[in-house]
Amino acid sequence: MKTLRWLSFALLVCVSDWARAATASGFELAGVNYAYLSQSEFAQRIPAEELNGYIDRLKAVCADFYAAATVPDDIDIVVIVVAGGHPHFWFISSRGSDTFDRVHRLIEKLQTLPAPMLKRGPIGFAMTGRIAGGTSARKVQNGAPPIPKEWKAFLEKSSTGGPLHFDEVVKLVCPK
Repeated sequence: MKTLRWLSFALLVCVSDWARAATASGFELAGVNYAYLSQSEFAQRIPAEELNGYIDRLKAVCADFYAAATVPDDIDIVVIVVAGGHPHFWFISSRGSDTFDRVHRLIEKLQTLPAPMLKRGPIGFAMTGRIAGGTSARKVQNGAPPIPKEWKAFLEKSSTGGPLHFDEVVKLVCPK
């Protein structure tokens, strides 16, 4: 009898998890990858509380933008902020299905937010999010950060035979 109760409970948990996933909507921030710069470089360029506030504002815009979304997707939004507080954004989708117009509208909304002022140079990070519950069990890693496809041509042209420092990448991928 005890086994039957446990099986019933396990089945109920599985069904409720499935039902929750089936009705998921909106945007959830799964994590932030800061690996474009070392921790010490980040700390020299921006106070942690200012960066956290900026990420919270970006997250709020994404949550509003995707509030009614019901198609599961995993996304990365790569952000570079350069001197003068000017932000640049790139969008990576696990489905590759969001239309250019829709992504462009999101980026326009993100660009309206005041960017943090920097102390010593540009910063970069990638926000990983799940839309409508996401499509995979992909984990956010603090290893290699995502590289937008738009960067690859710039990086191939500048092949120096070794890895580029983040500041060199910024000079290549951010319009003047």
